[in-house]
Amino acid sequence: MQMHQVRYFLALCEELNFHRAARRCGISQPSLTTAIRTLERALGGALFHREPSVALTRLGRAVRPYLDKIARNADHAREVARTVTPRRRARGLGCPRPQRTEQRRRHARKWPELQLNRLKKETLKKARETRSRLQSRSA
Repeated sequence: MQMHQVRYFLALCEELNFHRAARRCGISQPSLTTAIRTLERALGGALFHREPSVALTRLGRAVRPYLDKIARNADHAREVARTVTPRRRARGLGCPRPQRTEQRRRHARKWPELQLNRLKKETLKKARETRSRLQSRSA
């Protein structure tokens, strides 16, 4: 059993729809289905009735509180680790000027342990040149 399977299971419990749960988790629907099937094999039975609509099975209802507790404990452990460990520095986050502030906010919410630093102009120039060369090769 892996953490991503636990999180996908919990998302599917709330959404009761594979497509919406996959979108919420930021993955494709087939990837969600594969992860749920793998979790079902690990636990020894179906967690969801799939027809006529998605619903938890008896096994799914039985394991949900335990998997929810696992997810909460993992979140708590991550929060504790963030308070103990120093912030990491990110490198190479570049974007057009109007989007920078919003992009930094999104990244700060997603990865609060990262500390974003501005790059020097010459570094950005080299990155743009490299991107341009790569794009011209693939065209």
